[in-house]
Amino acid sequence: GRSLELRMQWSPQCVSNCLWALASMEYYRPMTTHNNNNNNHHHHNYLKAVEGELMEKLKFFKPQEMSSLFWSMAKLSYTPKDEWMKRAEYRLSACVSFLKPQELSNIMWAYAKLAVQPSNTTLISLQEQGLRRISSLKPQAIGNIMWALAKLQTKSIIPELVTAIEEASVAKMSDFNMQNTHNMLWAFATLQLQNRPSDLLLNSV
Repeated sequence: GRSLELRMQWSPQCVSNCLWALASMEYYRPMTTHNNNNNNHHHHNYLKAVEGELMEKLKFFKPQEMSSLFWSMAKLSYTPKDEWMKRAEYRLSACVSFLKPQELSNIMWAYAKLAVQPSNTTLISLQEQGLRRISSLKPQAIGNIMWALAKLQTKSIIPELVTAIEEASVAKMSDFNMQNTHNMLWAFATLQLQNRPSDLLLNSV
């Protein structure tokens, strides 16, 4: 398409917006199996081109653009090459402390959805940012973060984050929907953390 022809001119914001739109349309638009297969082939070629062009441009991405990029790749079930993911993680490490709650949640969800294991350093940094942003995390973000930690089967979990998430969940339980609650409880059951979830959290569900 035209956007593929102009990809050399893409700015980080343009790329993240285009991918977000593509992922959002695919998420909401029902398709037949035949059309889905054709679209998947086209999208794979498109994303492969994007991946190649972005290799040297990732260093210019801002936190919101990184979040959209990760979320879109995961929503479209496209896993970039290892070298691309390493560069993306390097850029992420430089801007993780600026991630807003939803951006943080999107990135952690994307790692888990793509079954890509970030380094322990990055994973701890993401959790530390979650701890700093705990008062602003909405139920969906709380559920997604816990779900991601469980799916990644990580042992590098910050105990203070788990405690803070439990306390925030109890305070916001009236705003949790069934999916948020399921993700959180499933995560606790999968992680098998000692004395978790607390009786206070279970009684609030």
